[in-house]
Amino acid sequence: MRDYSPQTLLDVLGDAMRKVREDDEALREHLLFACALWASSLNLHGKRPMIKGLLVPGRKGWVPATEAMFGEGWSGGHGAIDRTLARFLGRTEAVSPDLVSAADRVVRPAHDICAGTPTDAQTLRRFLEQQGVRHGLLPTYVATFQAVKGQHLNRTSLFPGLWALKLDPDERVQWQSTAQGWPKRRDDLYLTVEYRPTRRRVAMLPGQREYGAFDEESRRLYAELIIHGLDTWAPEALEFHFTGGSDQKGTPWPTPLAAFLSRAPWIPQTGDDEDTPAFTTADRAWWWASAETPPAFLTVASAALRRRQSDRVLKRLELLGVRRWEDPGTAADRLRHLPALPTACPGSATDTSGICCVEPTNRPGLTSFLRTDSATGGDPGSSPNSS
Repeated sequence: MRDYSPQTLLDVLGDAMRKVREDDEALREHLLFACALWASSLNLHGKRPMIKGLLVPGRKGWVPATEAMFGEGWSGGHGAIDRTLARFLGRTEAVSPDLVSAADRVVRPAHDICAGTPTDAQTLRRFLEQQGVRHGLLPTYVATFQAVKGQHLNRTSLFPGLWALKLDPDERVQWQSTAQGWPKRRDDLYLTVEYRPTRRRVAMLPGQREYGAFDEESRRLYAELIIHGLDTWAPEALEFHFTGGSDQKGTPWPTPLAAFLSRAPWIPQTGDDEDTPAFTTADRAWWWASAETPPAFLTVASAALRRRQSDRVLKRLELLGVRRWEDPGTAADRLRHLPALPTACPGSATDTSGICCVEPTNRPGLTSFLRTDSATGGDPGSSPNSS
């Protein structure tokens, strides 16, 4: 007796889609039938089935669901980031073949797929989400199993990179410098043992190599997509491991994507200091995580980014080197940062501590903020006499 369970039928549909890859209408019928069967099926654990090899309609053809992204024309709570992705790719795809490829992997609008059928667009969206279609910009993964000797991992300046990535010298230096300060990286590996990436692939972000060619608006859109990604990307997007020989512990290592986010000036800033660059690097950025509006004289990451923050985003930003203003661990950095602010206050006087004595007209609230922050050793708004 043959097994005609929903999972078996869905697997057959996945196989059938790969066999009729050039027949757009047949593929659409297969997809909608799979969606209907999925919606009516629950396994013993109350979960709906996954379909191996499912294809979805992209801009120019059908692509694997696990490589596809939602664009415009989809309802749900992620509609804003879907529109951001569409705007970003519309502005930048001419800059890079990687971005053209990303645009080709954006799923067509729901109304184009469901037209003339009883399929509900929201059901189709939930179906595609479970099958691996993602919101926002997905990393790409470059396959590599290249060996690197332990001595070249112990001293990051000797790290040769990975040939499959075809990095230029500046990108390699960026990767080396990020690895130098990467948390929990070991520098006591066996010198002559050959270490290899355990997952046999490393992550990059479409557009990171062409970032210098983006205009300001494209960079702001890119930053929003990155912050969304920090909340949704798999851990391997930022970190992988080298292991070798009997050393199966090996060492963690940042991906090229993480190196870009650690060293490139991708973070848009807000504040009233006209001399501050519009974008900065992770190690120079300040993040204001409080629900309150930051003082105008403080230069912090833009509100458009902060609106997307979550605990995971904050944790990953810290991994990349971004300092959080409210974090007690950044008190020393804040005290070094704050005395520099009065120098940007024309006409203000300072006392012997270097803090403004006269309220600058272009920095309302600065004097009280500086005194409070310096007196408490860190947290603005807390009382100097609080226990």
